[in-house]
Amino acid sequence: MYKSFNTLLLLGVSAVLLAALLPYLNSRLLPHFTDDPHMFVDTCQLAVSNGFQCESHLVTTADGYRLTLHRVVSGRSREGPPALALHCLECDSAVFATNLPDQSLAFILAQAGVDVWLGNFRGTIYGNTHQRFSKRDDEFWDFTWQDMAEYDLPASIDYVLATTGQPQLSYIGHSQGTLTAFAMMATNATAKSRISTAYMLSPFVTLRKITSPIAYFLDFMYLTPQFVDDKRITWFEPPILNYLAAYFCRGVTLPFCTLVYHQFSGYSSPDNLNSTRVLVYFTHALSGTSVKNVKHYAQLHVDHQFRKYDYHSEQANLHHYNRTSPPQYDISQVTVPVALYSGALDWLVSAVDVQYLVDGLPNLVLHNRCHNFAHLDFIWGLHANECAYWSIRDSILHNWQSR
Repeated sequence: MYKSFNTLLLLGVSAVLLAALLPYLNSRLLPHFTDDPHMFVDTCQLAVSNGFQCESHLVTTADGYRLTLHRVVSGRSREGPPALALHCLECDSAVFATNLPDQSLAFILAQAGVDVWLGNFRGTIYGNTHQRFSKRDDEFWDFTWQDMAEYDLPASIDYVLATTGQPQLSYIGHSQGTLTAFAMMATNATAKSRISTAYMLSPFVTLRKITSPIAYFLDFMYLTPQFVDDKRITWFEPPILNYLAAYFCRGVTLPFCTLVYHQFSGYSSPDNLNSTRVLVYFTHALSGTSVKNVKHYAQLHVDHQFRKYDYHSEQANLHHYNRTSPPQYDISQVTVPVALYSGALDWLVSAVDVQYLVDGLPNLVLHNRCHNFAHLDFIWGLHANECAYWSIRDSILHNWQSR
């Protein structure tokens, strides 16, 4: 226990020292290890560099968080069916645009005439401001994925539909983007009615059988709350980890970074990962979140239940929920048509977790289990277009033409 605490303390001190060096890194060192023009650029720059148009829109949630939406369009796609995509934990909108145009979800959809909107959750680099709080305030970091489901998704959906003038949109989620959407659709009838079909990549609402070593970290987070409070910890925040990845993941150390990638996501077919773009992935994926959010993930892993955040205090739970234990989300209330895309080699989302959704969703229209896919292959895999993206594209266009 003390070794774990000392490790956390050492990481914290290292993070503070690195943060103090960031101005120097940015002005002196960064130009020398930015090998790819897609490293350290924003989502719209990624889109424009690949020949697409891009707009940044600001939406404010009911509880005061300011979130950026990125609209990626091509030709007349502004007049096409709107689709909103939300990202995984510690990711942001850029993950849908970091591969080549024929391999990135955002570009494949936009090229086909879909009006693509890429959302961002609170705590990321595109969701790091608030009407009342600054990032230095503990109150800013007092959130989990249940708050994203309650506030971020409904605000983003309302904004897209108000801007496009359409009554419904298609929803695409990856990992955390599926978890939050299932929670929202189970509790918010109005928001649910505005989704025509939900396409879920690496879907889950429980994390019962994690194969990845990240399971040990989640166990620690859940079982030793006295060492980790519910506020901000610097190493969950960019750009510290992004700079470290850009500096160390090169040359002889690149295989080590690829190993880290696989240890988190799972080992899929070698030809499904473009190892030359691992640096690009790492410099965009580590986008920030709260410790409280990670603890809620730990709860899903240890508790095996799809329910709201447990404050581990009957009094605190009574204050927040008017009951001594956190309420469950009822997956049977998700009546929206849902298509699931899961990976047989996913080390984070097990077959047991996916089967829970297959058994419980009342309007499941498709389950495509990709045999050689791991968790992150659904955003960066070279064959994600074959397993999921083309299917999603064709379904969105068919539903649009059949309306």
